[in-house]
Amino acid sequence: MTLAPVLLSAADAATYAGVRPATLRVWRHRYGLTRWGTAEGNLYDLDELAAILARRVGDTEAAAVPV
Repeated sequence: MTLAPVLLSAADAATYAGVRPATLRVWRHRYGLTRWGTAEGNLYDLDELAAILARRVGDTEAAAVPV
């Protein structure tokens, strides 16, 4: 059984990720986010956002490590 994803509005997703809604549109293309569109606008999958944020934090920490 597959569970339905937790979907956030663009405004809520932007608040969760700490970015502007326009950044979410860029991420949708860059990271291949699933497009969940409704009459009210785009929705974003919470699990996909969490994975992107984890990856971005990992990239930032790796870049900050002195060699």
